[in-house]
Amino acid sequence: MAKITLNGVDALTESGGTVTVAAGTNLVLGTGAVPTSAIADDAVTNAKLNLDYSDATYRAPTIDNSFASATKTIKKIDATTYYTVNDILVFLNGVCLIPTTDYTVSSSGTATLTLVEGAPATATSLVVRYLAI
Repeated sequence: MAKITLNGVDALTESGGTVTVAAGTNLVLGTGAVPTSAIADDAVTNAKLNLDYSDATYRAPTIDNSFASATKTIKKIDATTYYTVNDILVFLNGVCLIPTTDYTVSSSGTATLTLVEGAPATATSLVVRYLAI
C-alpha cells in the first residue's frame, strides 16, 4: 500500500491498483489554474447572476395558489414572441419541474403551459418564473 501525504495529512492511499481520496481532500486532475479558495458566503449577488430583472423583457412570476388544471395560460415576451420551456422555471408545490419531462409549453395563439401528468390535486400551488432573455 502506498500513501501520498499533502501538508502532513494522508490525502491519497493506493492498494491493489485502487486509489482512495481522503474525505475533505480537493483533488484536481488536468491542467490550468487550481482554485486557491472557496467563494465566500453571500459573495454571489443577483447582479452577478443577472437576476435583477431590470431589462425590458422581465415579467413578474405567474402565481396560482389554487391551481387544479392540466394547463395554464402563461405570459408572452411580447405580442409575437413566446417563452419556451427553456425560458421559464415551473414550481408545483415548491418542487421545480423538469422541462419536457414534467411540462411543455405551446405557442399557438396563446402561451399555454401543460403538465404532462395531467391535473394535480385541488388547491395546488403553481409558480412560473420567467427568466431574463
